[in-house]
Amino acid sequence: MLSFNFDTPLEKHRCGEQDVWVKRDDLLNGDLDLPPWAKMEGIKRILESDYLDKSKPILHLSVRVSYSGWALAYIGRELGFDIKIAYPNSKNYPQAALEKIQSFGAELVPVKPNLLDIVTTYTKRVAEENDYQMMPYAFNHPIYIEYFSDRMKELVDDNDFDNLVINAGSGVTGSGLLKGFMDYDSFIPQKNSYLITTAGQKSITHMLKKWDVYHHKNIHIHEAEHDFFDNMEWLDTPFPCNGNWDKKAWYWLERNNLKGRTLFWNLGGKALDFCI
Repeated sequence: MLSFNFDTPLEKHRCGEQDVWVKRDDLLNGDLDLPPWAKMEGIKRILESDYLDKSKPILHLSVRVSYSGWALAYIGRELGFDIKIAYPNSKNYPQAALEKIQSFGAELVPVKPNLLDIVTTYTKRVAEENDYQMMPYAFNHPIYIEYFSDRMKELVDDNDFDNLVINAGSGVTGSGLLKGFMDYDSFIPQKNSYLITTAGQKSITHMLKKWDVYHHKNIHIHEAEHDFFDNMEWLDTPFPCNGNWDKKAWYWLERNNLKGRTLFWNLGGKALDFCI
């Protein structure tokens, strides 16, 4: 039975010259054999919707250091889906991570390593040729967006914040969080959101506009100073923080003091050794 820990703590920590409130949504996994990752309930809700058909296998691409293959293999098994995980078959892909995925009954589908866009296109072709379904890219679906919007609203209804700082990989999860956080219904919006990304400002802006959460005066997109695959082990954080994602945003926040109360939404905990 899937029983996530929705009561994740809100902690106060010092970041640079300022106090920051950290939503520890990396603890959503609770006692389950799942990664320290905030996205799993959103994934579960997509699987439980009528978007996917249980009679057809689901193929999903999981790149190195991603938690998606592990999470989807586990959740899919619990909900009765046939899960197949595609992965770039290179010597850099941790063998232990593949074994973890297989341990939950998912089938591994190796694909030739290449640029992400090429690997993604090839994976889609494999799905089409075999009549497989695919999860929406980066879980980009209204149900997923609504989940994160509602989760944010639950927090800000009881807590007043002026700023939100998050890591943005694709901008999908960020779009949901911004929907719940920003005060666009005000005559003059006062809240600000800062998205730190390794994907580029243009792609993040495009995603935010798709979900109608972009405002040029209140949304600030900054490119991370370090490459995605730099796990930043040298950076100490006062809570477990994923070096490929959230540490990029924490590093930025240490160097940029913001006015007012700041919320940092921690999506992923420290990567487990077999995922690196």
